[in-house]
Amino acid sequence: MAKIVNIYKETLPDLKLVGKVYTDKDRNENGTFSDCWKEWFQNHWFDRIKKIGTLPGNEDTYLGCMRMNRNQLEYWIGMFCPMRTDIPEDFSCVYIRDGNVGITWLKGHEDYGELYDFHESCIDLMKEKGWKIAKNTWFFERYDSSRFTIPDENGEIILDYGVYLAN
Repeated sequence: MAKIVNIYKETLPDLKLVGKVYTDKDRNENGTFSDCWKEWFQNHWFDRIKKIGTLPGNEDTYLGCMRMNRNQLEYWIGMFCPMRTDIPEDFSCVYIRDGNVGITWLKGHEDYGELYDFHESCIDLMKEKGWKIAKNTWFFERYDSSRFTIPDENGEIILDYGVYLAN
């Protein structure tokens, strides 16, 4: 059973989220964006973004970022990059202002899909700590290669779940 094993605040600078944006129409028959992720790995799109330079400390960190934009879900797959970054052809970007982010670590078995249904639990825990969630904010799954790709002795990995907080 997956569980939250860490919670902390982190500050991110002004940045560009470089990648591709998807909407509900891009979900597969199971209601997920997993086919979009497969396309990213098959086409080596993360490697193209790494070549232009990612935000320091995020060189091997892939993102699934979500927000509501005009009552429509935007689901971005990409990477955080410095503001000065030139955008590769066939990619898009969105600017995200600096801010504090609440981060939780979700630990469990990726094979069981148990890591991907923790939004409300993470938000509730942040609110218990007295943190306020920003209005019309970004939420993101951060796939840090050191925590997400290397299972521990129990076969569990860690998925970071981040939420921009109100100042």
